[in-house]
Amino acid sequence: MRVFEPVVRDGWSGRLGNVNRPMSVSFVAPAWQVLSGEHDATLHAWLRHARAGHLIWWTYWHEPEDNVAARDVLAKRYRAAWRHINVIAQRVGGANLHPTLVLMAWTAKSASGRQVRDYYPGDFIDVMTWDGYDPPGSRGYAPPREIFGPVAATTKRVGNRFAIADIGSVLVPGDDGS
Repeated sequence: MRVFEPVVRDGWSGRLGNVNRPMSVSFVAPAWQVLSGEHDATLHAWLRHARAGHLIWWTYWHEPEDNVAARDVLAKRYRAAWRHINVIAQRVGGANLHPTLVLMAWTAKSASGRQVRDYYPGDFIDVMTWDGYDPPGSRGYAPPREIFGPVAATTKRVGNRFAIADIGSVLVPGDDGS
C-alpha cells in the first residue's frame, strides 16, 4: 500500500493505523527544519511507534527532483536532511523499517539532464524505487522496458535494490478504458 503523508507525523493513527499489510509511506518537511532538529522528537516518536511486524518502506520527500530544480531545496541540503533522519531511524531500530528513495523514472534518462547522485543520500538507502509514467501526449502505451529499463540500469550502477513505486498513464486515444 502506498501512503503519502504531507507532513511529519508523530503517530500512526488515522489511515496509517488502519493499514494491516506492508506499506510504502512518504513524508516531507523543509530540509532546513529537519537539519535544525525541529522535527527530531516527532520523527523519533513516529519511527519508534511504527507498526511492528509490518514491513514499512519509508521515504523522506517523494520525488524531490522538481523541487531541487526549482531551488525550493538545494540538493546538498536535501541529502543532508535524509542523512539526519536516517540517524534517528538507526537509533530507534526496527528491522521492519526500510529507508527508501523514490525518484522519477525520467531522472534516469539522459534527456532529463539530471544526475541521480544529486538525490542519492548514501548507502544506507535500502531500496531505490521509481515512479514511471507514459509521457503526456503519448499516442500509445510505452513498453515497460522503455519506462523502467533505464531506472533498472541506474539502480544497478548505484549498487542498490530496485522497485517500482508508482506506474501510470493517461488514457491514450483509442482506449475506452475497458
